[in-house]
Amino acid sequence: MSKKKNFLYIILVFLIIFSFIKSPYYNAQKFSEIFIKIGIEEDKLALYDLAVLNYKIALLIDKKSAWAYNALGTSYYYKAKRLYILNNVTFRLYSQAIINYSKAIELEPGYYFALVNRGNCYERLGKYKVALKDYEKALELNKNDPDALYGLSMVYGSDDFKQYDKAIEALNKLIELKPKHQNAYFGLGWCYDFKGDYVKSIRNYQKVVELNPQRIDAWINLSYVSELKLKDYKNGLYYADKALQLNPHSLYAISNKSYALIGLKRYDEAMNYVNMQLKIDANHSRAYSQRGQIELAKGDKINAKKDFEKALKLEKESDYSDKDIIINMIEDFIKQCQ
Repeated sequence: MSKKKNFLYIILVFLIIFSFIKSPYYNAQKFSEIFIKIGIEEDKLALYDLAVLNYKIALLIDKKSAWAYNALGTSYYYKAKRLYILNNVTFRLYSQAIINYSKAIELEPGYYFALVNRGNCYERLGKYKVALKDYEKALELNKNDPDALYGLSMVYGSDDFKQYDKAIEALNKLIELKPKHQNAYFGLGWCYDFKGDYVKSIRNYQKVVELNPQRIDAWINLSYVSELKLKDYKNGLYYADKALQLNPHSLYAISNKSYALIGLKRYDEAMNYVNMQLKIDANHSRAYSQRGQIELAKGDKINAKKDFEKALKLEKESDYSDKDIIINMIEDFIKQCQ
């Protein structure tokens, strides 16, 4: 909706309000709630700008509506979340969401939905310690809030905390409440992987795809844990193929398939998938590492070393969560090229 249409809409709304304001039946809170409910329906349709407009009108009618502030924050949150990546735009949207959630909490300190929502924003901004306080406060008010439990697990499982046992405890409580919560099982798979319990990691990722076979991220993680952690290349290949059926252009799935094929000593096939990776991303460190492994297996130590050294440089510059594991692996391969 254009600014001109927004302005005309607001004028029309206030003409209606003023026509009823002297009526004995007029109630600011109830009238405000009409616009909140309209905004909620617009949020469901991803019409976030329209929803924001209606929430702001609701607040003009009733400045003390914690519900309206929470709903307004949620529109900004949804809009930011839909953009996926964190940049200046999403940072501003999350910040706006936090401002409105904070106003809702100021008006109603026991508003645990707003606490959870604000925690979600802080968590997405990487402010895990602040997010933790909101989740803990929300759980004091409602110990069985599933969103707070999931948020708590995300904080404890983050690089800032790495308290995987606490994350697992929160996720298990969540599963007791919601036995089919896909993200809870995914979180368990992630935590058990970092704890080094790869069998349990696999088991939980399998539960995810059992609940939702379209979860490509779970298939990718299944292949990754199988081949790189358990050296189970046959199953790693199977899971990578499942991921590729969902998205033939997934860089991670292609990379995992290369690893599996190398493990199965199917080097020519693996090289095809290495080349596919480099077409997608010419600086994909894993592709150079894999090409080096193929060259090393074929006795070409000179070119293998060049590829490993390039892979090592790119890997050190990356932000992969498992970069230390891969760096150690590449350094071992370089030694084999001497």
